[in-house]
Amino acid sequence: MKLSTISISRFSLIIVVAAFSIGCGKARIPGRPELYPVNGIVTLSGAPVAGAKIVFTPSTHEFAATAKTAADGTFNLQSFDPGDGAAEGEYRVIVYKVDVHELPGGGVREEHHLPARYRDPGTSGLVATVSSSQKNVVKLDLNK
Repeated sequence: MKLSTISISRFSLIIVVAAFSIGCGKARIPGRPELYPVNGIVTLSGAPVAGAKIVFTPSTHEFAATAKTAADGTFNLQSFDPGDGAAEGEYRVIVYKVDVHELPGGGVREEHHLPARYRDPGTSGLVATVSSSQKNVVKLDLNK
């Protein structure tokens, strides 16, 4: 009788420790920077842009972040896992939306929905700063 009580106690302890470990959030992975939530909206001449891809190209470190806009133009950045955010620092930003159409007989045709300048970090004119000390909300209002 004593043996089974000890076994049940140990088993219960293992279950509690395992549940605690799983439920305590993600541990930081060595080599990855601290990440901060970043969300925002992309608009073109004031109207939300659905299905656009966003790339935050870092100026001060090596960790880029990306997102895709929802139907209402909103997005949440990710660096490694969905919605995990971006590292603190300065970024040049690109935004693009393209449909690729297969052509009869082979080949493809790209249909771009945003002005070409926004596809290049050198010409987009879009910059953002991610900070550990404030809420990171980015509004990217594109013009035709």
